[in-house]
Order: sequence, then structure tokens, then C-alpha cells
Amino acid sequence: MGRKLRKDRSETLGFLLQRERKCQHITQEEMAKILGVTQERVSEIESGKRRLSVMELMEYCEALNLTPTALAGKIETYFFSMGLLPRSVLKKPILPDREVQLKANLKICDNSFMATISDKTVGEIALTAKTFEELKKAIEDELSRLDIDYELEYNFLDAHSLLKACSPYVSLAAISRVSGINQSLLSQYANGKKHARPYQIKLIKDALHKIDRELMAIV
Repeated sequence: MGRKLRKDRSETLGFLLQRERKCQHITQEEMAKILGVTQERVSEIESGKRRLSVMELMEYCEALNLTPTALAGKIETYFFSMGLLPRSVLKKPILPDREVQLKANLKICDNSFMATISDKTVGEIALTAKTFEELKKAIEDELSRLDIDYELEYNFLDAHSLLKACSPYVSLAAISRVSGINQSLLSQYANGKKHARPYQIKLIKDALHKIDRELMAIV
């Protein structure tokens, strides 16, 4: 392995760990406390300046509430997309003879949409994009290379990602009218300033479904 490839992989792994930490709203100080190390050590890991042993990587997984398998899937997908992993080392999935039901879990991370798909047919897939439309295109491109028939469900894990994805098509005023949630509060959810509780996310989803039905009835 060349020195440059080793350096690029180390920096990319650090970036992935940093992104996962930020997605869970954990500061470097908090991560250092969980791991029992200094903040400087965490900074060196996330910048790729310090290599991780297998045991240290497992401890990072535990701190991020990730299984080693889940993290390995994200590393594999991202390394391959960055040209840091040759296609020849990837396992070929066992293609089914029926339509596969897939679920993409979405959330906002570092002002970008992030989607993860975990299925025995496609393995672990993790993708990011600046907009929801770009993310859908990236997912379609990723799944198209597997040459399978599939039905994909988008599952928004937070109100921030849900409202941001819907913003080009439906106003907060309309969602507020149907859901009964104050428009000002919806705006804070949409901007990521506040986090909605699960029942509030359900109210928003139900409101969007109702708006969709009403529009379809008109057309």
C-alpha cells in the first residue's frame, strides 16, 4: 500500500467518525470524556493524524451507538465512492428473484442530507448530498448498479430533514393548518433550531399525507 493511499484512508476515516459524532450532537469534549482520552487525541483521530487500533475503533463504535458491522458498511461505501477501495474487494450481493423492499433512513447532518440503507440484499449503503433531490439521484445510481427490482421507502428520522425535503413543494403555513402545530415552531424544526418529538413528527407526516390526498382529489 502506498503512503498517499494510507494517508487518504486515514483522513477519510477520521472525517467519517467526525461526521457521525456531529450527527449525534456530541462535542469533541464529550467524546473525549466517553473514551477516557484527551480532546487533543480525539482531534488527532478525526483529522487522520493518528491511526486507530481495532480495539480503539470498537470503542468509538460503542461511543457512537454503532455496531462494528454498521460502521464497516459506511466505511466500505464511502471509501469506494472516493476511489479508496477497489471494486474487486467488494462482495457481490446475492440477487433475489423478487422485488426487494428497501428503507432509506434519512436525517440532516452538517447541513447535508444523509441516507443509510441496511439490507441483506444490498448490504450497508450510506450516502450524503446537499439536497434531497441530489440524494435521491445518488441512491438511484447506487442501486442501479446492483441490477435488482426494488421498492424504496424514505423514512425521515427527524422533522428537520422532513420539512427541508418538502419545502420546495408545500409551505409551512399549509402544514401548520393541517397538523395544528404552530407555524413558528415548525420554522424552528425546519431550521434545526429545535428537535421535534416522535409524536410531533407523526403529526407532520400525517398532515403531509392529508395534503397530498386533497391535491390528488382536485387533480
